[in-house]
Amino acid sequence: MLMLACGDGTPIPPGLLTGIMDMTSVPSQRGLWDAWHAHARGADAEPVHREFIDRYLFLLPRPGEARPLLELGCGQGHDALYVAGRGYSVNALDLSAAAVERANRNLEAHPGADAVFLQHDTAMPLPFGGEAFDGVYSYLALHYFDDSTTRAIFVELHRVLRPGGTLAFCVKSVSDPLYGKGDMLEPDMYSLNGHVRHFFDRRYAADLLRSWDAVRITESQGHYLDSAAPSGLLQVIARRPSSAGAVATD
Repeated sequence: MLMLACGDGTPIPPGLLTGIMDMTSVPSQRGLWDAWHAHARGADAEPVHREFIDRYLFLLPRPGEARPLLELGCGQGHDALYVAGRGYSVNALDLSAAAVERANRNLEAHPGADAVFLQHDTAMPLPFGGEAFDGVYSYLALHYFDDSTTRAIFVELHRVLRPGGTLAFCVKSVSDPLYGKGDMLEPDMYSLNGHVRHFFDRRYAADLLRSWDAVRITESQGHYLDSAAPSGLLQVIARRPSSAGAVATD
């Protein structure tokens, strides 16, 4: 199991602290998610969700040959436990203490699963050394930050992935029914009843990944838990390269 590496001498990427400072104008989401996870119990069984995880796993080294994996915004741990059940070691982080508590309870029902759940704010530097992971995964958890912080987060993701490692993330897209609703915080970012969402389009995702390789961006729709209307989703898979590569979209 990977050990935390706070204070290991790895420099904080340029611009990261600036991004964190810029978050002061964005409503905190911690209380919102603590309240949500205190009552919600179900896993998201949406086929689009499961297919995306399986596509990510297909691109990883085989279990036993891989370095640990990292999940950001793990919620109650359903995805992390699914991945751990396939033989991988997983470090999973979430902003919400209630989510992490629930994830650790769910872990008790999976004896032998190599998963560790930790509370951590993704806007802060990740508590791991460089090139620590073979894969980083996030489902609907990277669209809560302003542009400056989002860009700083992607610098961190590049840092903790080994060269050739896989990044897979899914975010709300500008085709989502909630796009444009609520108070605009900055372009493509809105706060609706205290819930912040930063909606991505293809161009923005590609720009975030200019220094990555084998980038594939796919638009899709899917229902999240008990939502009545389908969400507009942007699914992205990329690889940390030794040099930048072309962006493919479909």
